[in-house]
Amino acid sequence: MVININNLGHPVNSGSQSGKADVAASPQQKSGDSATAEKTPDGSQVELSSQASTLKTAEEKIQSLPEVDSDRVASIKAALEKGDFKIDNQSLADKMLATDALLGQ
Repeated sequence: MVININNLGHPVNSGSQSGKADVAASPQQKSGDSATAEKTPDGSQVELSSQASTLKTAEEKIQSLPEVDSDRVASIKAALEKGDFKIDNQSLADKMLATDALLGQ
């Protein structure tokens, strides 16, 4: 089943005899941006732009990474135990402000 998400809230063209919604090409697809078709578990078909496919691939790679860098944690823990771990307060504050600015947008 193909669904037209470009005209949400508007009636589907009643002239369609197949029972499927009409699909309008996005501006990216019109400009030659390739799309990838994928089947969903229920058998529906979804078309992804090349940008969406790239983002999906990046997300899958990120998901495969460990959430914690065990080596980094071990080195910081050892430095804390020795008393060698120094915190740069200015750098920490700058990074906190930068993160806040990104999240505030």
